[in-house]
Amino acid sequence: MKTTVHVETIGYFWAENIENTTTSPDSLNGNQKYITNTTQAVPYINLNLDVPLYSEDRNNFKSLLNHISRNGWPKSEKPDVVTDQKVLNAVAVGADIPIRLTRIADIIFMWIEKENQDATQKNYEAVFKNFFTKNTEEKAAKCSKKAIFQSRIAGVPFSNILYSGEVDAIDASNQHYNFKVIRSATNTLNFWENKSAQFFWDSVFGNISTLVVGTRTGEKETDPKTRDPLFYPELSIYKLEKFSQETLPLQVAKFAARPRSTFQSWSIIDGEARLKDFFKLIKSTVTTNGDYFVYSQKEEKSIVEKLNDEGDDTRNFILQSIPN
Repeated sequence: MKTTVHVETIGYFWAENIENTTTSPDSLNGNQKYITNTTQAVPYINLNLDVPLYSEDRNNFKSLLNHISRNGWPKSEKPDVVTDQKVLNAVAVGADIPIRLTRIADIIFMWIEKENQDATQKNYEAVFKNFFTKNTEEKAAKCSKKAIFQSRIAGVPFSNILYSGEVDAIDASNQHYNFKVIRSATNTLNFWENKSAQFFWDSVFGNISTLVVGTRTGEKETDPKTRDPLFYPELSIYKLEKFSQETLPLQVAKFAARPRSTFQSWSIIDGEARLKDFFKLIKSTVTTNGDYFVYSQKEEKSIVEKLNDEGDDTRNFILQSIPN
């Protein structure tokens, strides 16, 4: 079953304030052969490296607002909603993350005020990505690139949802790739119960055709795989797998159906229902320009609370960024 969420990639941009410059995601290099043929043994990839990240890497929403302030609305079309890929992912998986909402110039803006990011995990995935792209680590740190997406979701009362996100790499056919690093292998309950839904919706809203997953070791003191008889290097990727967007829901259902399986499979329908309910609630609540709310989930109940907008930095940033 395919999702009814339609995503179109409408452009790419630099996160930095570089005017009149176009870009695209990094291209795959010769190591693409390990993705094309996953039976070919991939060399151990040392993750114990430091990859400096550009400061705006962590805020797709403000990066998009910066881009809009310089270049106007993409396609010269005023959207119904402006947001961040992380917001849409969080709603689809049912994550309990507060989402800020405001209505300005008849557009609803949505963002996550405080993101809990694991800097070590982010660094691992940057190293993994660099193995497959043309950029050196030094260049990658200076080249913060974003994608602009437009989404339509069946049953949602908004026809133009504009947002930005991250695409790790692109191939010769302009297909998007993302790279994820995990500790619990894909044959474990932990992966399918705790990671697979997030990875699926990441792929949907990032318009990702291929998700590349690397399984890593831990430190020697805590990971038996680094000792006899395997002797895998510590903090290294030792296994590589690829998933298409369509295969993840099928495989999670198969894993849940195994004898003695202890978790209930998620479904695409569940995520789409959350998105529909969320946007219908927002449509009926955030109705007046100047409205400012926070959305949250408490005991599986959706709550929208009105906020005071005085002195809010992000809301002021929106006011300064949107075209006249």
